[in-house]
Amino acid sequence: MPEVACLGDVNLDILMYMDKLPELGSESLASRLELRPGGAAANVAVALSRLGVHVGFIGAIGADVIGRIVKEDLEVEGVDTGLLQVLKEDYTGLAIIAVTGGERTMLGYRGANRRLHPEFINPKYFEKSRLLFISGYSLLEEPQKSAALKALDIARKRGSLIAVDISEPLAIMGVRKIGEMLGRIDYAFMNKREATLLAGENMKELTRRLAEVAVVKKGSAGAELFYSELYAEAPAFKIEVVDTTGAGDAFDAGFIYGVLRGLEIDECLFLANAVAAWKCRGRGSRHLPTLEELKRFLKENGLKKLALKLGQKS
Repeated sequence: MPEVACLGDVNLDILMYMDKLPELGSESLASRLELRPGGAAANVAVALSRLGVHVGFIGAIGADVIGRIVKEDLEVEGVDTGLLQVLKEDYTGLAIIAVTGGERTMLGYRGANRRLHPEFINPKYFEKSRLLFISGYSLLEEPQKSAALKALDIARKRGSLIAVDISEPLAIMGVRKIGEMLGRIDYAFMNKREATLLAGENMKELTRRLAEVAVVKKGSAGAELFYSELYAEAPAFKIEVVDTTGAGDAFDAGFIYGVLRGLEIDECLFLANAVAAWKCRGRGSRHLPTLEELKRFLKENGLKKLALKLGQKS
């Protein structure tokens, strides 16, 4: 059974690289096209697997060609697919991503992702789980929402840590409603806009009502976290940005890996920024480092002590 379970979406990403987005009603030609498996929770699962974590993915795909592609990709990456449900009533999720100057604009169809059934969640899957990661999009539509909450309840009762990435649609609900739905979780990841939607300038509201640790991703401005009375921040790494697709997912995986390795909370923040920076140096959401590549990147950027800690068993 996996050490970490990731519940959420898996998609096929269609990436189109272009100079600029077309105006409404017009068209624009892409200079490059790539087809890559993606989806927030699937990206986190693959990133953790690359770092050597035994991880499983919980989600749903359609009984179609795209579904076979993304399932095979997860398995090639070493991700357990024992709780990947195959459904005939909808297509596998699809995302069309326009990449302009390193930034992305996305159109998505969630498809089978949102149809994950609660009955499919097997409690035995969490017997050895140390952490459950849930993508916020999983908490928007039924029956996937009920499946996610069932998994959360099982994992919590078994003593697993709970980490949730707050999507913008979820953030619009407000911190009180999310807190009532989830109960108190251990880690909440969000970007700056989502944090503002949730708490305005009162970030302590997040740690009081929602999570033990609230982590805010700020892109090129780095990241910050709020934990009880502790505040920590970490600058972004100076890199040449190629593509930001999946950077937030890579960040989440880096932070979770730090937690699993028993790092200090501020060290987890630096590690998260490092994995996100590595991802942004290449195309697509799966430009992710192995553990040795991550350690080398940390050393090259003046974080030798942190790199050495990753070479030690927790």
